[in-house]
Amino acid sequence: MNITLFINGVIITLITIYDMIATIFSPRGASFMADKISRRIWRFSFKIAKKDGRNKLLNTVGLSLLLIIVLSFIIIF
Repeated sequence: MNITLFINGVIITLITIYDMIATIFSPRGASFMADKISRRIWRFSFKIAKKDGRNKLLNTVGLSLLLIIVLSFIIIF
């Protein structure tokens, strides 16, 4: 049991480190985990804004998105 938990922890840590490095050094700006998180949050925010691109709620999504991605790295790591 302890070996299984250790191996799972190592795998999760390696995936998180890879994703953090790919996010920081990627020319397009996001890796697989950060990209999925950001797409879901933008879609959710757009639905809340009633598909109105001029809604003031969408102005705060970018900063919130950055904080959520960093927090997700911290929580996973």
